[in-house]
Amino acid sequence: MSILLAQTAEEVQSVLDDSFVTPDVTTVTTSATSPWSTWTALFSGVYLVADLILYVYSALVLMYIAKKTNTPNGWLAFIPIANLILMLQIAKMSLWYLLLFLVPIANVILIFVIWYKIFIACGRPGWWVILLLIPVVNLIIMGITAFGNSNPQAPATPSAPQTPQTPQAPAAPSAPVQQ
Repeated sequence: MSILLAQTAEEVQSVLDDSFVTPDVTTVTTSATSPWSTWTALFSGVYLVADLILYVYSALVLMYIAKKTNTPNGWLAFIPIANLILMLQIAKMSLWYLLLFLVPIANVILIFVIWYKIFIACGRPGWWVILLLIPVVNLIIMGITAFGNSNPQAPATPSAPQTPQTPQAPAAPSAPVQQ
């Protein structure tokens, strides 16, 4: 400590200047026109537009499926939670299943069960639900279900049991007509 006191103020200042590096102010500050901020804004805008297009497409698909299956209130497809209610109505499932959407793994299984029943209700094969796992194919399958030509299955109504008909004897030949 006595050595430090014996030094002059100029020597102490030179030691301090050499040991501490002051940051360059121009490198620390960021500018609004940096290339990273430009790319981030560009990609954020592209993803926002793509998400909006996919949302409108899936809502239109669900609305047309509701129309095809004669489910009322197809416009619910455009409202975020109400579209789940519409899907349950198309699949002819109870609204109590909405509570399962709050359970983490059950909600994923439930959405596939709902789409399975929607495919069946639209006259499509139920195994198409597996194709929903493929990224671009799922959009095509949903579009084919909504806009394609298929006859939705009529709701199953119990019919009266039919009694077997007994064969009838052939009618007797009529007398020949004389001219």
